[in-house]
Amino acid sequence: MSRLLHQPVAVRCDRHGLPLSFRWRRSSREIQEILDSWLEVGSWWQGEKPKAFFQVRTGAGGCYTLYQELPNGEWYLYRIED
Repeated sequence: MSRLLHQPVAVRCDRHGLPLSFRWRRSSREIQEILDSWLEVGSWWQGEKPKAFFQVRTGAGGCYTLYQELPNGEWYLYRIED
């Protein structure tokens, strides 16, 4: 089961722009593994910005999907998977 959220999060990245941790609901979550990543261009003809998605696993065992809006760099929590 998964939940879609689209909530802003603060993300700490490495020098290559890959996420290392994120803060959500007053709690920091360390990323142990990036399971998958992909780029979506969206409905560009309607002004939708491209997004870089990252499916990650945290140290506590949770699986999350984060995305970064390009080119402005804002991060969002897209999905939580149980």
